[in-house]
Amino acid sequence: MFKSLLKRRRKRRQDRSEKLSIEYDPITFNAHSDIFFRLMDSTADTNEATVQHMLQSDGSISLGLEKDTDIFRRLSCAFEGRAVFGLKDPRWSLANFQGIVGFAQGRTEMLQRLLFLQASPICFEEGFVRSVLPEIYAQRSPDLRTYANNISYRLDSVGPHFLPRSNVGIRRFLKEHEFTEEQRVKGRDLRLLLIEKNISKYNFVQGDRPDGDDYVLVVDQAYNDLSVYLQGGEDGIFRHMLEAAIEENPGSKIAVKLHPEFKHRRTYLYPVPDEYKDKVVLFADDTDIMMLLAASRTVYTFSSTVGLEAILRGKRAVVFGNPVYAGYGLSDDRCINLPTNRRLTADELVYALYLQNMLYLSPSTGQRCHHLQAIDELLWLKKKFVAGVQ
Repeated sequence: MFKSLLKRRRKRRQDRSEKLSIEYDPITFNAHSDIFFRLMDSTADTNEATVQHMLQSDGSISLGLEKDTDIFRRLSCAFEGRAVFGLKDPRWSLANFQGIVGFAQGRTEMLQRLLFLQASPICFEEGFVRSVLPEIYAQRSPDLRTYANNISYRLDSVGPHFLPRSNVGIRRFLKEHEFTEEQRVKGRDLRLLLIEKNISKYNFVQGDRPDGDDYVLVVDQAYNDLSVYLQGGEDGIFRHMLEAAIEENPGSKIAVKLHPEFKHRRTYLYPVPDEYKDKVVLFADDTDIMMLLAASRTVYTFSSTVGLEAILRGKRAVVFGNPVYAGYGLSDDRCINLPTNRRLTADELVYALYLQNMLYLSPSTGQRCHHLQAIDELLWLKKKFVAGVQ
């Protein structure tokens, strides 16, 4: 069944003559951004305590989502036993806590409403271990829904981790928090588990290790993805990143890992410029990123999660953007204005990014659970999915 569904997905990709290309209207986007930052910055100092209160109390919650969306249903299960209101519910503005998802694109009116109410909303965003399949698989084939269910959300007092702003909760935590030995041990144990089980953000490819073990990996990203757009990424930077990988590693095999959706969504490195085609090896969406990482000694990235996964595995990461994991002595940072006055260990980074203010869910039931239980279920689903495809 799974194999036939994937074949249909590939066929739909081939039938498309145009690729999805996200473009932002500057006036609309800037107006939305201004309201978002005014709302979140006004309560940044008090919201950190609100995050813990939301996680631990039994108060009602309003979400900036319609009730018929999959993410609303998932979060409602996570807060089972508590009242959770959708956007059109008349009780929405009366909830004890307010939640928004990501950068709340397309929800400018909702942000204005929260600003008028002088609310202290909490931002929900996907964690760094998400699911077996990307969400787009389930959108096209509902039978795959369980495999695309997100198992982790991070809650933040100011906004998503990819915002290059110093007051974002997780960035402030990384710069200021004094880690305890217990937290370092928890981070170490989880880091070793992620390595041992080859766990990534998405976990649907089970592939062989590429030939050789001396690759220099360059990571492609989706065009105008917010994690790129908001950090000033553009075509020239990705071209410069590819040039740097080639020039700084003479004689090495240069691997370009294409974005998983490159066949139907515009990306920065596909197609590879003609002058570099004979200097690189392309790896597509059927390549196991964990196997490719294992065969690479250095990773070049703008802001991809692959850079973080390289750091956790002791690989050299050359970073051209301002991702949350850069600036702490664990990466070769090519961007200016990064926090360079503090050094962290990989274990401390794992604790902050994978365990601090996190909400882990069962991929099958949606109920809140311990992070190890969620990962165990994820691995079971991965095994089941790979067996079905094979």
